[in-house]
Amino acid sequence: MRILILALSACVAGSAVAQSVPTSGHAFPAGGAAGSTFTVRLSGTDWTPDVRFVSHDSRVRIEPLGPPGPVLVPLPPYWLAPKSSLNDPGLPREVEARITLSADLPECPVRWRAVNACGSKGSGLFMVGRGHEMIENESTTGPRKLDRLPVTVSGRLGRIEETDVYAFTASRTGPVVVELFARRLGSDFNGVLEARDSTGRILAECADTSGRDAVLAFDAKAGEKYAISLRDVDYRGYHSFTYRLHFSEGPRVRVCFPSAGRCGQSGNIEFSGHGLVTGAARLESVNQNITFPAQPGPFIHTFDCAGGMRVSATLNAVAQSEVLESAMADVAGRLLVAPVGVSGILAPNNDVDEYRIEGMKGKSVEVRAVSTGLPSTDLVLRLLDANNVVVGKGDDSPGSTDPVMAVTFPADSSYKIRIWDQSGANRGASVPYHLAVQPMAADFRLEIPAVFPLLIGGEGNLTIKATRLGGFKEAIDIVITGKPAWAKVPDKIIVPAGADSVVVKITAGQEAPVDHALVRVEGKASIAGAMVTRRAVAPSGDLAVPGTTPLSDPDVMLFCSTIKPLFKGKVVEADGGRRVHRGATHLAEITLERLPGFQGEIVLDMAATQSRHRQGIRGPALVVQPGATKVDYPIFMPEGLETTRTSRMALVMLARMNDGAGKSCWVCAPVEGQVTMSIEGALMKLTPHEEELVVVPGQKTIVRLRLTRASSLLEPTIVEMLGTPDLNGPSIVVPTGVELVEFPVAVSNRFTGSCKVGFRATTRRQGHPVVSETEVNVESMSALEGAAR
Repeated sequence: MRILILALSACVAGSAVAQSVPTSGHAFPAGGAAGSTFTVRLSGTDWTPDVRFVSHDSRVRIEPLGPPGPVLVPLPPYWLAPKSSLNDPGLPREVEARITLSADLPECPVRWRAVNACGSKGSGLFMVGRGHEMIENESTTGPRKLDRLPVTVSGRLGRIEETDVYAFTASRTGPVVVELFARRLGSDFNGVLEARDSTGRILAECADTSGRDAVLAFDAKAGEKYAISLRDVDYRGYHSFTYRLHFSEGPRVRVCFPSAGRCGQSGNIEFSGHGLVTGAARLESVNQNITFPAQPGPFIHTFDCAGGMRVSATLNAVAQSEVLESAMADVAGRLLVAPVGVSGILAPNNDVDEYRIEGMKGKSVEVRAVSTGLPSTDLVLRLLDANNVVVGKGDDSPGSTDPVMAVTFPADSSYKIRIWDQSGANRGASVPYHLAVQPMAADFRLEIPAVFPLLIGGEGNLTIKATRLGGFKEAIDIVITGKPAWAKVPDKIIVPAGADSVVVKITAGQEAPVDHALVRVEGKASIAGAMVTRRAVAPSGDLAVPGTTPLSDPDVMLFCSTIKPLFKGKVVEADGGRRVHRGATHLAEITLERLPGFQGEIVLDMAATQSRHRQGIRGPALVVQPGATKVDYPIFMPEGLETTRTSRMALVMLARMNDGAGKSCWVCAPVEGQVTMSIEGALMKLTPHEEELVVVPGQKTIVRLRLTRASSLLEPTIVEMLGTPDLNGPSIVVPTGVELVEFPVAVSNRFTGSCKVGFRATTRRQGHPVVSETEVNVESMSALEGAAR
């Protein structure tokens, strides 16, 4: 072990390559009901066989049921022409896992992370639901039937051109609302929703062109059948394009204005939503006089609307004074005296609202703005002095696009607060908001990173940031709890008086294991003669829509010990590469180097990040035996690759190494360079002799195919049918020199209509496969006779 420890110490000085850090991606299904246990497939990139999973919420338990599967290459069809040069998302692996959700979990996203001996990067999201749940059956075609509404369906647009369709029968007459959750769960696609009746006529459609998820509403009649389709706006599809669709019947509240009121007081609230007055699928408004509870905090208000239906909305009771923007005078008279809350509306087309506040030098205020409309806004705050000089800025708060601004006034003067929406997604629409201004007493806030990796036998610098509020300048004592035993932390940690951060040197002993722990950081200081404690937050910027606030505890930091790889790899081929054939296997030469302390097996595999990887290029997990310094990595080049451009393949290396405690762990590292290939024509081509074939149900038939092969292909070719439930046939061997292939096909009695049937030809060159595929249009005689009648 001492040799290994010395090698690990040496790698701190830079003698080894960097790790490929695992990331967390999608989950399928993308959610589940609170109080249930079910199986999901979690995904991420650069995973090793011993990857572990962490939930920040103790009420969520994740148990992997096996090792990760192979790298998932995009499924056909593939983009051609200009789109083929665009890069896919990272190529993921998936692992089957069991997730158990506590019954007391609310309806909200939770975070999870993947971690191994290389560390952890980013987080995935998983939605907790409270109602009826369904999962899309990816093995079926055609519309998926929904047994009842309301229901939430977890699905996936798994390949290019995929459209998922859900069919149901309306149980009542009135609006049906379908809401997409995709961007809010980290899925990188823009959904298009369409509603059709039983004749196929489009009733309503909605396209998410702003990347904020679509909501569709339409009028339904009791007993009628309807179908909802979902696709990407550009017909994209990928393993990571998971989503949740929530279907509901009846009226629904979308916006409340104002959304807040002072505790114990009454006020008029306007509720806007679908069908609140007439029961039709259009936006309508009703007014209710509400008495706010005596205690501050959010509460649910329920009332009757069209047709006796009951709807609910969440409002907020606050302790400060509340005013309406519309009740205030002109801009010059919009004076705010803290503490105060304002409910306002930004007019369409980039309106800017402005308020006045009188400031005293050295005094501090906190200004918060919250969007109370649809989740497509990105509010911004600015504080300007009398000369229109910006003295304070407020933008995204942790995990949200809602801004917060803490300002200490530089002089006695009158100041202006400005608020606007910078998203660009609401042109032509009004944007309701709530603005709160609070005087700030002396206080402080702390911030830590979401992940802190620490090399075994090395040291790292943990930066704890301090934001001082209300003129607070005193020293802050730092306490770190939950740290693992292997992490050596100084006994005394202090943010010096007036400082905005402290750097803590943390070391991991040479005997440390590969491990992880959830750590909390607290700060203690004396404020106005009293000792106060504030917990540090660890904001994460992983959300595709920052306005979504995760349930997972934002106050924890993932400590993880890591190992540096003691092996290197390099692509021998220079840029410009080799000329390779479509439909064949290219052998790319890779050199390997093992550093002192490691002489074991190395596994070469596809890297998660690829360049120009749109058309299904793939390679295996190749085991390289100890001592080998060169290897030919087989890369299969699909038959449909374009010859007008080069293609590339990036690789990673995986190997077992011992940690400081002597335990074997997997480590992952990138191979230097990329395999670069110029594409030539195919060595073999399988084509149909007839483009269409008419068959009789219950009888056998012959499909004639033409097989052309280059003279360099010396082995026989196996031709197989990519069968369907009603059409199948045996594999046949075609000797060299034979071009016409007569393939026997059995047709079941059940076959009706028409379909495309695939055939694949496979031979070998230099021990590796050469493949060609084709399709034949097959139509039943009964279908033709029906058309003739």
